[in-house]
Amino acid sequence: MVLFGFTTWVTNSQPSNQIPNGDFEEWTSTSYKLPTNFLWSSNLEAIYRSGSSNVGQVTSAFHGSYAVRLETIGTETDTITGILSNASDLNGPDPAGWKGGIPCAEAPLGIRGYYKYNIADKSDSAIVAVTFKKNSIGIGTYIYYIGGNKTSFSPFQFTFSPALSQTPDSVLIIFVSSDVLHSKRGKPGSVLVLDSISFTGVSNQPSLLNGDFEQWSDYSTSPILNSWYSNYDNVTRTSDAKSGMYAVQLTTIAEENNGNFRLSAGYISNGIWNEVTQKMDGGFPCEIQKDTLVFWYKYLPANPDDKAMVSINFKKNGISLGGNGISLNTATNYTLVKLPIDLGGNISDSAAIQISSSMWQGDTWADTAVSYVGAVLTIDGLKFLSTISTNVSYIKEKPQIHFYPNPLKETGIFELPPDLDLANMQLLFYDIAGKMVKLIPVKTNRLIIHQNDFLPGVYIYKFIKNDFILGNGKIIVE
Repeated sequence: MVLFGFTTWVTNSQPSNQIPNGDFEEWTSTSYKLPTNFLWSSNLEAIYRSGSSNVGQVTSAFHGSYAVRLETIGTETDTITGILSNASDLNGPDPAGWKGGIPCAEAPLGIRGYYKYNIADKSDSAIVAVTFKKNSIGIGTYIYYIGGNKTSFSPFQFTFSPALSQTPDSVLIIFVSSDVLHSKRGKPGSVLVLDSISFTGVSNQPSLLNGDFEQWSDYSTSPILNSWYSNYDNVTRTSDAKSGMYAVQLTTIAEENNGNFRLSAGYISNGIWNEVTQKMDGGFPCEIQKDTLVFWYKYLPANPDDKAMVSINFKKNGISLGGNGISLNTATNYTLVKLPIDLGGNISDSAAIQISSSMWQGDTWADTAVSYVGAVLTIDGLKFLSTISTNVSYIKEKPQIHFYPNPLKETGIFELPPDLDLANMQLLFYDIAGKMVKLIPVKTNRLIIHQNDFLPGVYIYKFIKNDFILGNGKIIVE
């Protein structure tokens, strides 16, 4: 299931034509809590697409200290329904394909609990679903609806009909904040709060049920690329960078939907495709008539017929002005690409870039695209040529910068090439958590730093000139 997300950025009133986070240095990890033993939720999708989770802990409980809250939220072009389950995999609509759950040694007669519900639309309702399995084979699935505006906790109880004909060995429970079975999209604003979930007709509740939601576990997303939409399963941060600390890596993977194959290319964009209008929305401020998009890439396709794709499209007052694109061939080492831009007599006010690790073949993937699985595209240093200082050659390798001694004990020396232009150059130091701790204007080709200016630890340094990273490395301060 391909799900896209983004972290918002602040735009200036006057476009600088700087591609937001085009050097791929800015990433964010987001922490969240889930009830213990409930491994599956909509939080990853919500965080990647809206910046915040939509399933979480609340203290307004029916019993005990905590309850769980699920919310249906809206993004720019879509809706994300709150989902919580003790399954490990809910891909696809067929319960036979759902995986995971918790051990269950008895055959319950029904399920009960307490809930509050803020209904965004009178046609909406929440869902409680239960699937029982034995030897990994489904032996009973039950789906119930709860709804209405409930400002205080109200009871619900459902009897499993028809009753289970045999004793299961596992059970999956799914809670959903909107009725996604009868409506393609949920209703943003519907909020479901649940507490004290239990089975009826059993002598003991399953030991891992955690139906009172008193036990919680901490989770954190992998680093998310700031200022870009991405699919979170196959877009990752890599330290194999051309410049700076990080680059972005996109990988083509296989997805299974109830046994059906679907190819998922690694994808990032600073616009988002609107399924309703069939147009690209969003982008970043950009006033360009003629320029060149430049970037470095490495590409290792699994099939030599596959290509990575980079394209850029421009708009003026919401109307497309065109753009340019390129297919990328195999490159085992970082390779420079210069993509010319010419909008004729037009000047854009915004632009959107799309990058993919494999070729897209129309609305569906051809069967031969199975061989594309495993393609890896690495991108770094994405800029417009006009924003790069003429004193810095984007084409040449970074200048040789030396530091000694390392580890730093008393004083250390940075030595820069004697012919390097130092105008507007700065030396920045970051701690291991990525926080900038020191900035030094560079005025000489031989720069001295002192141990007593730092706490003991590991630091990353960057030499930056006009937003371009000329050199970087790591020092240890003892």
